[in-house]
Amino acid sequence: MDTLVTNSVTHCRMYLLSRYMMREVLINSNPTMPSVELYNMVRAGFVVRGTTLNSWCRNQGISLGNARDCLLGSWNGPKGRELRARIVKDSGISSPSSAVAKLQTV
Repeated sequence: MDTLVTNSVTHCRMYLLSRYMMREVLINSNPTMPSVELYNMVRAGFVVRGTTLNSWCRNQGISLGNARDCLLGSWNGPKGRELRARIVKDSGISSPSSAVAKLQTV
């Protein structure tokens, strides 16, 4: 991998780590509660895995808008909750502390 790309990825991960360490205050009893923090952590989870939420949505045939709406809570019916759980699972985060731990190990 090119040095510039490696430095950019490292910089991005460090930025996400510093930003989300501050947000670990998310409600631990319900890590899938819709919020801006959940949306950002899911995005970070996909980045840590080497992909993006947008790419995951394209591969799954899901609209990025629907994914965003279910993570933010504006689509919160049974189908929205089901999609949210699936996205959270596939992003690799299970709680705010696990998301931070994953970012720290990268």
